[in-house]
Amino acid sequence: MKYPFLNSIDQSLNNTQINFQYAEVLTTKLRKLIWKISFTLTIITFFTATNYSQQGWHLLGLENEEITAIEIDWSDQNIIYAGSMSDFSSGDLGGIFKSTNSGSSWDTLMRGVIVKDLDIHPINSRILYATILTDSAGIVKTTDAGENWQKADHGVQLPMFGSLGVLEIDPKHPDTLFAGAAGISGGYPYKSIDGGENWFRIDPDSMWIWMPTLCGDSIFVDGYPLQSGIVGIGIDPINTNTIYVGSNYSGNLFKSTDGGVSWIAACFQAGLPTAIEFSKNTSTFYVGTTWTDSFGPGIFKTTDSGLTWSNPKSGLPDSLDVDKIQIFNEDNQELVFLTGNWRDSGGIWKYNNSWEFIGIDGSRVQTISLSGSKLYAGSRGVYVMDIITSVSEDDFLFPKNVYLYDNYPNPFNPTTKIKFTAPHVETGHAPSLQLKVYDILGNEVATLIDEQKSPGTYEVEFNATNLSSGVYFYSLQARNVKINKKMLLLK
Repeated sequence: MKYPFLNSIDQSLNNTQINFQYAEVLTTKLRKLIWKISFTLTIITFFTATNYSQQGWHLLGLENEEITAIEIDWSDQNIIYAGSMSDFSSGDLGGIFKSTNSGSSWDTLMRGVIVKDLDIHPINSRILYATILTDSAGIVKTTDAGENWQKADHGVQLPMFGSLGVLEIDPKHPDTLFAGAAGISGGYPYKSIDGGENWFRIDPDSMWIWMPTLCGDSIFVDGYPLQSGIVGIGIDPINTNTIYVGSNYSGNLFKSTDGGVSWIAACFQAGLPTAIEFSKNTSTFYVGTTWTDSFGPGIFKTTDSGLTWSNPKSGLPDSLDVDKIQIFNEDNQELVFLTGNWRDSGGIWKYNNSWEFIGIDGSRVQTISLSGSKLYAGSRGVYVMDIITSVSEDDFLFPKNVYLYDNYPNPFNPTTKIKFTAPHVETGHAPSLQLKVYDILGNEVATLIDEQKSPGTYEVEFNATNLSSGVYFYSLQARNVKINKKMLLLK
């Protein structure tokens, strides 16, 4: 593993430690802010793997690391990347780690960095970005699945006691990236259109006091609203020129429909928007916040692209900081998962009409990542839970839900197998199913199934001999349910 840029920042790591020690003398409220922005020391209670397993969680390793970021390789779910933070009181330094066997063993890709975010390229899974924290580091990039790393943050200016904490990749134009910096002295939103080689700011130059909103009126924002620090970014997966950013001190959510050229305020003032996650209907998305004492638990939902908001808080504790949101859709049912923390306790909640605590033993959980039917969590170690609950024998014979499995192999050349489950219906009439394949532009390239299917599990083979290498999507539709998954053809 090679990352020569770290040789020039050894002293920066020492300075970072001094900075964190200085932060300890700040007020309680300010220390809380520094932790959210710069991942300062967090006391995490350690629980045994036995207790985790009793809740349905299974330890995958790295139990000596405070995991802050997890990414699953979409082309091979056996490959897991994880990033951790530093614990200066114990002398531990954070790093980036990789498993190629579903967590049975781990390789260290990088040491001596605090990892804030990990993001895999949506077309080439060997490309990975990481936002890391030292005084002189911001974003690093690998193009060979972690063997070698280089800096990818030219043009970014880091604020005092801050970092680039969040990074998002345009799913349709993956050379376009958005990132947000935040710290005590503020921070700015940045954009790159060349895969991270160069970055430029996308905040307006002028001061906005009264700012127009999506509601048609104006709100008062003190000073430069997009220069107070960016703590959350969301990209509309369909209309990728539409992006949302959450600002730090002003606590506003801003929207751009032209890739960051111009901005308008969403009708949202309910804390610091730290997590933004879209549902399958892109006008519907969730925002997680911190510091929402006046608004209840920090989870909010819009179904009209930010015009109006609800606070689906039933079952959540009164005080909660939401750091990450993930959404699972199956059989026209939406399951929402969030990490919620308060001081040195917290965990993961699942929403299905009301919120249910699902672990992990009340300890802090820094991140979650959903891949297929598996939910991965970062606490003191990497954990996984299968969110498809166990079913009875009758459910196997007469399945109630439609389900689309991951194709195998993936990547493939030129054939792969796709397995799916046709559901049982009370009327006894077999539902009509369609299984189709699309290219990355949404053009249909193959119809594999278009007929009625009796309840049960089926497997078909897809032959891509006449297609070129690239990313394709396979889609299963039954009744009013539609499930999409991604696969990679490599020739």
